[in-house]
Amino acid sequence: MPRYEITALPVVVPLAVMVFAILLWRLHRRGELTLPRVVVSAVMCVYGAGVVGNTVLPIHIGGPTYDEPWWIHLNLVPLVHAELGDMVMNVLVFIPLGILLPLISRIRSAVGVLLVGFLVSLTMEVLQFVNAVLAGGGHIADVNDLLANTVGAPLGYGLFRAALLLPSLRRAANATA
Repeated sequence: MPRYEITALPVVVPLAVMVFAILLWRLHRRGELTLPRVVVSAVMCVYGAGVVGNTVLPIHIGGPTYDEPWWIHLNLVPLVHAELGDMVMNVLVFIPLGILLPLISRIRSAVGVLLVGFLVSLTMEVLQFVNAVLAGGGHIADVNDLLANTVGAPLGYGLFRAALLLPSLRRAANATA
């Protein structure tokens, strides 16, 4: 069977446009469609597309090119084989999620942001694992990525809350939330 690859661009661009249209429709329906909210919605869609494009894709169709055991695509031992640079990058990648969540949703607590960060990261790791096992994808599902991403989201929320202490940033956040 021939091997095909679904690359990021043809998936994330239509997905981001669709999510952006839904966000704009919801804002319009509520009578809350303003330029600052449109900008935050666009930023969230671009951020989400970037995360999906860099973590879940490409997806391979046609099966793996060689036979290998499924467990080589999975690391469930925390902090074993963890590289500091990768851990820091995974924390940094989820900081924007913690900043954007309270602006585009009703999530207003560190626990809520932590839970969403955990669930988003868990979903990505599961998709990476399924793609690797079923289609020979190039990612490994790693508990260290899950941990670092989960730390990044509430860290971003903490930065967001700290920024709200400045009156000008609080006004800007209130205009976009």
